[in-house]
This record gives sequence, structure tokens and C-alpha cells, in this order.
Amino acid sequence: MDREIFRRLAEERVLLLDGATGSNLLKAGMPAGVCTEIWILEHPWVIRDLQRAYVDAGSQILFAPTFSANGIALDEKKADMPVGELNRRLAALSREAAGDRALVAGDMTMTGKQLLPTGTLTFEQLTDCYEEQAVSLRDAGVDLFVVETMISLQEMRAAVLAIRRCCGLPILASFTVDENGYTFLGTEITAAAVTLAGLGVDAVGVNCSMGPEQMLSVVEKLRKATDLPVLAKANAGRPRQENGQVVYPMDAEQYTVYAEQMVDAGVSLLGGCCGTTPEFIEKMRKMLERRGLYKPFSRAEWHGRDSAERMENGTEEGGTGPLSTFVLATDRKIYRLDQTASLSRAGCVSENPGLAECLACGEYEDAIDELGDLEDGQMLLVNLDDLDDGRSLEHFVAQLSVSGMPVCFDASTLPVLERALRHYCGIAAVCLPDLSDYEEAGQILARYGAVEYGKEICV
Repeated sequence: MDREIFRRLAEERVLLLDGATGSNLLKAGMPAGVCTEIWILEHPWVIRDLQRAYVDAGSQILFAPTFSANGIALDEKKADMPVGELNRRLAALSREAAGDRALVAGDMTMTGKQLLPTGTLTFEQLTDCYEEQAVSLRDAGVDLFVVETMISLQEMRAAVLAIRRCCGLPILASFTVDENGYTFLGTEITAAAVTLAGLGVDAVGVNCSMGPEQMLSVVEKLRKATDLPVLAKANAGRPRQENGQVVYPMDAEQYTVYAEQMVDAGVSLLGGCCGTTPEFIEKMRKMLERRGLYKPFSRAEWHGRDSAERMENGTEEGGTGPLSTFVLATDRKIYRLDQTASLSRAGCVSENPGLAECLACGEYEDAIDELGDLEDGQMLLVNLDDLDDGRSLEHFVAQLSVSGMPVCFDASTLPVLERALRHYCGIAAVCLPDLSDYEEAGQILARYGAVEYGKEICV
């Protein structure tokens, strides 16, 4: 599916997604604690019947049941099936259910392992893991991708870069957050949206963790922060325990009342998460029809005649390139700085002996302490030439990401700058090296949504 076609269609209507998968599989007899993906293959009629019911109810995009079908998660579950085969077979079940009436999204989520610096997983290991799954889903013929229920912006970045490396299909990015818009690991949803726009996702949103009444305020924040289409998939109310079972208290009619409010707030992709059923989708379809926002389609209408090559070949190109306004972001905050913003030089080894000593000893957490606190309106100038070693650069930039500091990277070569931008969790400024290949530099800035900062300010 062509990204431009997706953007146009998302502007013309509200796209109706599907509802819950996991809670409905449990109702259908799936035991708790099993590997969901393997159970589905052993009971294929369950997912086919469920997803056909969603299509009959009005779903226009089905999420393939490939949620945790990545190599790391499958190894943890001791699933005895290659990643490629598992994803292709699961996607085929959704393709069969969708027919020509709905699109199929390759569904990806967390691995369950933590990245550096809190864990041992490197960013490239994570990206390679996601790429293996993304290639399998691409080869299975999915129409687009959804990366959902994420709690870490850095893990989301890895998934997005992995997908972009293998294909040019649309990407929907969705986090699970609290009522204030923060994930369990502290990612703030509007900062994440700005960062992901720079990476080239095609929609951003929230799913799971709350009912639609709580999700409404988060959706309103997102709509103000980004021009991307906004996705919302809430639970059927706050879950509670009854007789040892998880119960979702909201019925389809109650859910649809709040769903309509989210449409008024600017949601472009609407569905349901835990506790929702085909009945919920049908009620929302009727609401959208009443408002003239539901438009049926055939799958063939969504595919541009000249888009096949763009869908098959990945470029890792981002979405916005250098932002028109000077905006930096960490995973927790957006920074709006003008060209007179001051720079803290604490990140320059030549001027910070304590930093140099920590880096030489590999004490990256202590290195962050040596940087001190930034003043209002400041960003940290980091000279990368003293970190031109793959391991030390990744470890140090990982700690920078955790610190939440807005940064400006300076280096004498473009490859070093790109490695830093790849590992930095947010939108960074960069000072381009003298005599740069500006076409290549522009591609790097676009790939990561980075902002060029005047070289004269960095000297």
C-alpha cells in the first residue's frame, strides 16, 4: 500500500480498525500463559471466525495475530518454529479473513527485553530482531504495519527503522499510556509523536491500558502536537476482577458514546482493544455512517498502480527531515529553542576532564553526572570525535537518552554523526562538519528528523 494513498484516505474518512484479539481468544478457550501465536496456528478457525466477524461488522484494517512473533519473544516462550514461517502463516489467516474487504496490518510489539543502559540488549540487536519479523510480514503480503502497545520510544524507534530498512509500507505507531499521557517507562506521548513524525511514521496513537473516557484527553493532546493521523484503540472500560476472571465493564453502546467524542477530538483511525468485540465495531460503524465518515472500499482501491517498487524497497528515509521550526525532543519533553539558545560545552571532552576520565574507564552513568544540569534554554553540545568507537558511542548516547537532555551533536565526519543520531532517543540538533557532502547530510537529517544547527555557534 502506498503511503501517500494511506495519508489521503485517512484525511477523507475515519478508518475503522478491528477490536480485541487476546481477550476474545481467551473466551474461545485459549489457556492463559501459552504462546498465543502457536495456539492460533493450532486452532486457526478461531482467529478466522473472529476476524471475519470484524470485517462483517465494518473493520477496514485487521491486525494480523503476529503481536509477539519476534525472535526474542519467541525464544523466551520456547516456540519451536522459525520466525519467518510463523509470521507468514499467521498473516495468511488474516488475509483469508479480510478477503477484498479489508487491509491487513503486520502487527509488532515489544520483545520483553530491556535495552542499554538498563538492560543488556543493544540497539542494533533489537533492530535486527524487528527487521527479521518485518521482512517476514512484508513477504507475507501485509498492506501496512502497526507497532502497538509500546512503552518505550527507543524500542519503537528500533521497530520503525527496521521496517523502513526493508520496505516503504505505511507504519502506524501506538503506545500504551496512563491518563496523563506517559508510558510505564516514562515516555511522554506528545514528545514521542514529534520524534516519530521525524522518523517517517504515517499515524501515531494510543491503545490498551484504559477505557475511552480516559483516552479522550490523551487523544486531544496528540491532536494538538502533530499533523499525523491519530489512532485510538481503548479497552472496554477499566478492567476488574470478578470470580477470578478479568471483566471489562463497558458495553458497546457506552463505548461508542466516548468513541464519538474521540472522533470529534480528531481521531482518524478508530477501533477497540481488550474487552471489545465485533459488536463494538458494528456500533461504531453505524455512528460513523450517520456522520458521513464511514466509506466502504475494496482492497484494490488502496493500492496505487505505480507503488509496488516503493513498497518492496526500504530506504530508511524519514518523514519530515529538518523541522521547519527549531524543535528538539527527548522521550519525555519537547524543546522549542531559537537560534540564540546557549550551548553547554560540558559534553566536550577537551573541556571536561571528568567526562574524559569516565569515558576512558567505561563508566557511562558517571559520565552523565559529569555533564551537570542544563540551564533554561540550553542544550548540551556533544563532541563525538572522542567517541569514534562503536561501543563507547552507543553506550554514552544510550545514557544521554536516559538523561532526557536536549543535545547538539558535533563531529568531523558524517558517519559518526549518523551513528549518534541512530542511537539517540529523540530529535537532536547537529553541527554538520566542514566540507560535508550536503546531499548525503540532508538524507541523514531526514532519516532521523534531526535539525541542523549553525556551525558558527558551535566553535
